[in-house]
Amino acid sequence: MKVAFNMKSIDCTSLTSCGKKLNVRHGALVGRRCLPLANSSGGPIYACGTGSSIGGGGGGGFVHRATNRNRNASRNVLCPSRRPARCGGRLTPCSPSWSRGSISAGAAVPSSSERPLFPPTDIPSDPAISFAISTADTWQKLRDLYTAAARRIDPGQLLALTQRLAHVTGAVVWPEGAPLPELAPAGGAPWAPTLTEQEAEEVVALAQTLCRATQVCLPEMYSMQQVAGLLQALVSLGVMPPPSWLKSAELVALRTQREGDTEGGRRATSELLNELLAMAASFQRVGHVPDRSFVALLGAVRPLEEVQTDQADAPLLLVLAAPQLLCLARAVLLWGLQPPPEWPELFLQATYTRISRANKLAEAGTGLDGPDEAVEAAEAEAALDIGGLAALLWAAAMVEARPADPGGRWMAELLTAALRRLQNVLAAPAVVVAAQATSGDVTASTAAAALTESAGGSLQDMASLLSALQQMMYDPGPDWTNTCLQAAAAVQARTDPSAAVNAAATTGSPPPGDALAAVLFLAAQYDHPQDDETRGSVVGMAQAAQAWMQLQDDVMGAAASAGSAAPPPPPLFSSRGLTQLLMALVRMGGQPSDAWVATWAAAAEPLMKRGSGGGGFDVDQMVAVLATAAEAEVQLPEQLQRAMVQGLLMPQPVAGATPHAAAPAAAVAAAGAAPGISGPGAFLPASGAASGAAAPSPTSPSPGAAVRSLLQFRQLLAILELQPYPLETDWLDTLVALVEDFRLSLGSRELLAVLRVLGSFRDTLLMDTSDAAVQPLPPSASAPSPSPAPSAGRQPATSTSATSTSATSSRRSGGPLVLRLPESPAAAGSRPALPPPPFPFPSATSPPQSPGPATAAKGGGGRDSAASSSSPVILDSVWLGSLLEDLKVRGGVRGPNDLMQLAQALSALSAPPSLMSYVEVFAVAITGEDGRRRAPTPRTAAAAGVGAAALAASGLAAGSESPAPAATAKPSAARIRLRLQKETREQKAAAAAQGAAAETGAAAASAGAEEEEEEEVQQWSLAWPAMLGAFAAAGHIPERRWWDRFAAATLPALESYEGPRLVSTAMAALGLSSQAAAAAAAAETDDGSDDDEEEDEGALAAKLLPSLDWHQQALTCVAEAIRSCPISMDEVRDQAVQVLSEQRRQSRLASTAGGDAENGTVELTDDVDLPYEEFTAEEFSEACLALSSEVLMLLEPLAQPRLALPPQLLALLQDMAEEAADGATEAVAAAAAAGNGGVGGGAGGEAAGEGSDGVDLNAIVFAQQIITPVMQALIASEQAPTQNWMSRVAEVMLVSRPGWGPGSENGELQQVQQLLLSADQLTTLSYLAGRFEMSLKPEQVRLMLQHAARLVEGGELAAGELAATLAGLSGVQDVDVVEEGPEEVATLLEALASQSGRLSAQGLSEAATALLQLGLGLNADMAVRFRAATTRCLSELTPQQMLTVLTVGGSLGLDPPSLELLVALSMQVGRLAAHLDALAPAAATEAAYEVLKWFPEVAPNDSNTYIARLKAGLQPLLGRLDEIVPVSASKLALLLASAGVVPESGSSGGSSPEGLRQLRTAALSPLVAATLEGLPDYDNEQLSNAIMGLSLLGVQLSSSWLEGFMQASRRQLDEADGRSLAYLLSGLADQGALPDGPYAAAFWDAVRRRAAGPQRDLDLLSVRTLLESAGQLGLRPERELMQSVLDCALLRYREAPDPEGLVELVQVMASFDFVPSSIWAAEVRSLLAAPLASMPHEARAAVVGFLQGLLPQQR
Repeated sequence: MKVAFNMKSIDCTSLTSCGKKLNVRHGALVGRRCLPLANSSGGPIYACGTGSSIGGGGGGGFVHRATNRNRNASRNVLCPSRRPARCGGRLTPCSPSWSRGSISAGAAVPSSSERPLFPPTDIPSDPAISFAISTADTWQKLRDLYTAAARRIDPGQLLALTQRLAHVTGAVVWPEGAPLPELAPAGGAPWAPTLTEQEAEEVVALAQTLCRATQVCLPEMYSMQQVAGLLQALVSLGVMPPPSWLKSAELVALRTQREGDTEGGRRATSELLNELLAMAASFQRVGHVPDRSFVALLGAVRPLEEVQTDQADAPLLLVLAAPQLLCLARAVLLWGLQPPPEWPELFLQATYTRISRANKLAEAGTGLDGPDEAVEAAEAEAALDIGGLAALLWAAAMVEARPADPGGRWMAELLTAALRRLQNVLAAPAVVVAAQATSGDVTASTAAAALTESAGGSLQDMASLLSALQQMMYDPGPDWTNTCLQAAAAVQARTDPSAAVNAAATTGSPPPGDALAAVLFLAAQYDHPQDDETRGSVVGMAQAAQAWMQLQDDVMGAAASAGSAAPPPPPLFSSRGLTQLLMALVRMGGQPSDAWVATWAAAAEPLMKRGSGGGGFDVDQMVAVLATAAEAEVQLPEQLQRAMVQGLLMPQPVAGATPHAAAPAAAVAAAGAAPGISGPGAFLPASGAASGAAAPSPTSPSPGAAVRSLLQFRQLLAILELQPYPLETDWLDTLVALVEDFRLSLGSRELLAVLRVLGSFRDTLLMDTSDAAVQPLPPSASAPSPSPAPSAGRQPATSTSATSTSATSSRRSGGPLVLRLPESPAAAGSRPALPPPPFPFPSATSPPQSPGPATAAKGGGGRDSAASSSSPVILDSVWLGSLLEDLKVRGGVRGPNDLMQLAQALSALSAPPSLMSYVEVFAVAITGEDGRRRAPTPRTAAAAGVGAAALAASGLAAGSESPAPAATAKPSAARIRLRLQKETREQKAAAAAQGAAAETGAAAASAGAEEEEEEEVQQWSLAWPAMLGAFAAAGHIPERRWWDRFAAATLPALESYEGPRLVSTAMAALGLSSQAAAAAAAAETDDGSDDDEEEDEGALAAKLLPSLDWHQQALTCVAEAIRSCPISMDEVRDQAVQVLSEQRRQSRLASTAGGDAENGTVELTDDVDLPYEEFTAEEFSEACLALSSEVLMLLEPLAQPRLALPPQLLALLQDMAEEAADGATEAVAAAAAAGNGGVGGGAGGEAAGEGSDGVDLNAIVFAQQIITPVMQALIASEQAPTQNWMSRVAEVMLVSRPGWGPGSENGELQQVQQLLLSADQLTTLSYLAGRFEMSLKPEQVRLMLQHAARLVEGGELAAGELAATLAGLSGVQDVDVVEEGPEEVATLLEALASQSGRLSAQGLSEAATALLQLGLGLNADMAVRFRAATTRCLSELTPQQMLTVLTVGGSLGLDPPSLELLVALSMQVGRLAAHLDALAPAAATEAAYEVLKWFPEVAPNDSNTYIARLKAGLQPLLGRLDEIVPVSASKLALLLASAGVVPESGSSGGSSPEGLRQLRTAALSPLVAATLEGLPDYDNEQLSNAIMGLSLLGVQLSSSWLEGFMQASRRQLDEADGRSLAYLLSGLADQGALPDGPYAAAFWDAVRRRAAGPQRDLDLLSVRTLLESAGQLGLRPERELMQSVLDCALLRYREAPDPEGLVELVQVMASFDFVPSSIWAAEVRSLLAAPLASMPHEARAAVVGFLQGLLPQQR
């Protein structure tokens, strides 16, 4: 409420004391309420014990007589939340300035017994005791008197004794006959003694005894005047009366008021007003909160009252004294006093009167008119210090009494009074704070405190006043603010931090560091210019704050290292203080140094660990710190930044964190857990009042609160966007929950910010989490998402939008939004951070290796290189799509910057094409055909207005109402609006200012329309390439309309693009064109149309996106950019000299020409380039580095994986590489001459880059850097260079220099040749040579092997690079790699096995390729080490890679496989069978064959499981039999038969078995044809597999097939093993193909050899199959051969017993009618004695009968 009053009704220019003739104008008289202004008998009422603390202004003369301990204890008596604990009442040594003179015997205080007690008593007093009290001149006499006559002292004498004790000790000045104490002289009472510490303790003890003795007298025996005086005396003596004593005093006041109202006596609010205010002031000193009925008495006190007199025509104005006004002000602040409606106006008039009067008296100085004005000036000086003025101003603010003062007189008088006190602080002499003082002396810190108090100011007072001025929305001006800052620096210099922090902890005051930070923070809000002196003061306070923070860190560290159970020491800075300190210095334009920031962070870290509920940083403070640091580019420690972000997203208050024991709970709230930054009451002189007037604002966040409002959520998003490091996945759950909570209130700005933040999380994959295959894991250490405070515009997060379109989707049911990936123990240490792109060759940025730990170690600083303890997570892609749909509903994006940000965010999340298409839709929606912003038509503008109104009405457009321009890629911290004051009037003022700014902005916008249009064109020219890059990364191919707009916007700007952006844009468009062409070709193949040979240029041009003209223009610009770059070191140096010479000339021109240079009158005569010797080595090196990096930045994007470049561009690159090699010819020749191909000296030894032997090492290295990306482009384009080109560049790439290395067995060093290549360059050269089967010299290969071994030993060659290097070297023609470096090859293979856990699928394939081409196999130990990598990578292998790995499977852990490896391999059969690659059927066949081969040995009990798995996996191959190659056809035939996979036509039934066989034969005809084609090349195993498998499948083979089979098998019978022979004969038997005589004879000879030693490889199965097949064909081998076969089978049975197989063999023999030897039969009978008991009866009877039948014949 604003209260206006007539300023003309008050005039302070002519005032006289009451009793004289009054000189008044306008009928105004300024006096004291009820007492004349100059009447000393009614002494002033003082409200506080100090004149320097916050709320402590107004202390009278007796205040300065208070003890030092009591002064500290009463420093903040106005704050019940900071109420001091009950003090022991000890008096500390008094200041020497207080001890002048001795006690005067004449200064007697009249005994209260001379006045009647209330009620009167009949007990007479002892006159001797009364006389002794009145004449005592030392406190010792009073002590002895009380000790001797305690039982004889009556209540009146107790009162007199207490008053006399306070008088003789100088605690108060009580003149004779005065009802209450009065103001003491400025220098202190002359009779006040100097007390030692022990004496002070005795005085306090005596006063406490008197306090207890008087308590029984309070209710009935003392009047209100006596109680008020007694209370003042006790409090001044340092006694804290108990609560019951104080409550009794309240009752006395209430009783007096009630009896005055009912019986017509003196009332407390009128006749006893001084006593009432004196009592209230004493309550405030001791921190007592009276009952509201007592507070109501103060509400009846009128600060100003009109009195009608006969001496004046107009009524007189009676005004309360300044201390009394302060008492009322503190009642408002402390006790929630709610005055009547007319009270605020009277309060403003009274305060103005007293402040202006005090200013005039101060200006008069010593020329005052008599002692009355001197007393008035003294009391005003004591009351109206900085703290008192702040209390008055805060009280006016709390009762909403803002001065309606057009002339500014009210605030001008207050600022004048405050300025005078600030100048007194500056004029006070400096005091050097000492560290220690002896007992009985005054410490330097005490002297400094006393000096500061006498000057009338403290840091707390200044903070209070500044906060009050801001609460009143008043600007004091730059001069006043600068003086305040200078005074604050002076006060800070006099402050002992140790003593100040202990005093603050004892009294519950805010820490001294917080007060210092508050002054800086509040002064910084005005943004006033600072003069040099003020700037120096601010710098000094910043340095002092650094020292204080360092002290706090040391103290906290010492307490933590001590490890005691005691609570931590009180801090100098709380979380609010540290926040305000950083914000203030940045707001004032300061740039904190690294050392200062480190000290700040060290002080903030312990507070951060406490949590927001334990005195640490709360949400607003963390947001402010992070925003300020980002705005000022202050680099906070990463650990602290992460802790703050985690505190915002996952608040976890420290359980059991207790504040300092000495501080009360309210003190902790003020010092340790101060919430917010600068909300209402942050520096209120009475913050924390229990009555609600000074309570925190409801809008202020409570301690420990999480993000609970939309404003906080917006600030959180801005903070997260500013973080320079990837966000932890542990925080993603909370952010997603917050997005869901505020989703319906988010506008397009916030949704776009959410998407950007989601793209900042590390290890985040997109997937539909409703998929049953995704198994969730509980999030680690994830806190439950906080629920935001309910608001009128919000709905539950599960509800959907209320719009008519219903397009805004809510969270769907069916799966969680965030899942954590389960990690197997084997892959825990080698999991990739993100799936790597398919890259078949190394590059400078993407080596061909698994991006696991090795990549992270080498990358350093990349997205996934930072250490992270969080596990990968899956984010629901459907939920992310719903956010994009919400963004679409809310109007989508607004401009090019939004499109860029959206594209970058989705690209960072590796969004699939379906989500990336939203970017395309948004771009098309807001652009026209020219690729720029579409101009809205009147109809669309009206529709947009209606849509915006509808969205605003439904709450969906919250956050979109701001007309701010589009945000940039890096959000500015200025967009974060911190909550300073949330008053309605401030919002109105802000709205008015915003309106004025809008008008000004409109005028500026109209003036700069052309500039904005040009800027927009530039933004669009950058946005389209950014979108294209995101589409290329996601593999999304936009529609033609997007391409048309892209071409229209970028084609005119291609020539203006920088080189790297130009190349990246061209490569992205070329890559998407290749993908589109491949998709179209696949579609044409499916349609059966293949017109590649007939395709004309028009069809080729149509496949290029956006158009052929665009690509021609882009590639032409690329070529021109490449040609313009220097490609030799000589050219680089020449251009560097030109650049430096031009810079030198321009610098000389600017320094010598002066003003004429601007007019063009000065001519440059020395236009000749300077020699490079004229420049420093550092200048020349930097210039060369900048010029040489241009061409490298152009070449790097050209080497994209699997992206073929146009032939012309490839030819240009090869020519450039040759030119670079030619440019280094001299350097290469010098290197060869320097020592048989060695390079001497070091790199960069001189300005020209020459070594000590004259070798230009920089020229060679620069040429190598150019050649490397060219080689990578050739590999990506599958373009083989010529051998001459390869030889030419190899000479430059393989230049070596001499070095020292181990060269003998005893470890002696010798000189060796070392290559200059990096790991990437070595891998690229090796891969290129091996990939295209190029030739290298043997010595070059030897050097490459040695260099690779050296890099491996140094840890520079990662696992993937090592595998690629070996694969490349193994393919080099005309060189035996193993022979050239056997030791190096062994070293590399050992290193590869050791690092196999870091191999990706591609790396594993390259390792297999190397082993295959080198013809090497790994031993069992190395193969076992590869087993884990093989198991992990199987699911990622392509069909071609799978074939390579299985070919050398024995070296990679497949011989035999582990159970995990076998399971993983069996799971890949189905994946490979369904793969579209042409080699997929062969890869699936090989994988299934390995499973069939090993599962009987590895998992014999799970045969049914593996057979079923193979059957399901091989089923898709029935439809791809025409793709089966002959080499795999035989295995597939056996696999189909073993797994029971038959064509549907074969299982559908037929008229007869023969018809069924014909149907199967027809369905399997492609497989039969493939085997027929491969018969001439099959070995015995393949032949047996083919005929056995096809026969079991029921295929009727043709005679030609059987004839070819017999011819192929006849040639290999001598090499066939036993099982192959059995399968051969079994297949022939199934087909009914009787071999001719020569074949049969050769066959049985082969069987005889396999049955005899040393092979003996005919086991039971092979023998049984042989005999069955022979019986079917009617073949009967010789008896000797039969017995040899049976003996071999029995021998194998002994090695691997198989009773069932032996029984089956006996049954076959019975049907064959062959009689074995008796020895064989007897042994078989004994072996089958036990197994026969478990056989069925019929089978057992047949076998036993056969065996028994053999015995008689043998006898």
